[in-house]
Amino acid sequence: MTLPEEIQNLIGELLVRIKTSSAHKLNREDRARLLRMLSGISISEEKTNDGTLSLIEVKPVVSWLGLITSYKVLPVWEEAKIFQSVEENIYRFLPGEMLELTRRVLAKEVDVEEANLKLENDFYFLPITMTKFSTENVYSVLEACRSTLSMTLWGMEPDILLDDYAAYACAAYAGIDENEPGLWNETELHMIYGQIESLMGENRNSEEFSQILETKNPLEILEGLGFFTEDWPEEMRNKFRAYKPFRCVPLKTLEFWEWWLTEAIPQAWDLAQEQVEK
Repeated sequence: MTLPEEIQNLIGELLVRIKTSSAHKLNREDRARLLRMLSGISISEEKTNDGTLSLIEVKPVVSWLGLITSYKVLPVWEEAKIFQSVEENIYRFLPGEMLELTRRVLAKEVDVEEANLKLENDFYFLPITMTKFSTENVYSVLEACRSTLSMTLWGMEPDILLDDYAAYACAAYAGIDENEPGLWNETELHMIYGQIESLMGENRNSEEFSQILETKNPLEILEGLGFFTEDWPEEMRNKFRAYKPFRCVPLKTLEFWEWWLTEAIPQAWDLAQEQVEK
């Protein structure tokens, strides 16, 4: 089945953009715009009384797209050499369970309220245990699967700040984390990057800032921005000096987004249309 002309035109525009970008990234604003279009939502969404944007109920095509996208990177999780003990093996099948529940929701094989409870109780708060055994690209598979299920049941934010399954999947597919498992999620590290983003202000979303993060050590960035670091314990300083920032391989990134735009989206559209016609 053929995609609507408006969506085809946007995909063509985005393909040109990612091919001409040095990092070949499909930025969040463009991903959100595309998902809104797939769900038939205009750019000017309704706002709630407190001025925040409410969740958008997504059409099945967006959920099918999430399933296709997450299944694409599921082997990254399954082939990771992290399931060495009983503790980790408890979670070996967690991504697949989330995706299967999403499929059953779309196929109307499970009560939505039951699925909601399953998401809230078993899946929404992903196991912190696995962060210490996983590198960031491996753990991103879990996030992609959870985001797909969450968006299917609860809807999506218009700017997809949280449940951005495509971004997580790209990180899993194209990302490289050369550090020891778990280092990426340590509280101090998140705090440091949060501080960097705060100091950079609006510049934190720029391609230049992304390149800085990929090429410089977090400690060096903070020192350059004038952040007070003299009181940090030596152990913490050494940790950040040794830390290698997470990065995505540009050609793998391009490969992923080209696949997502030209294969995954048309496939999701067809699956959604077939479901309507049944």
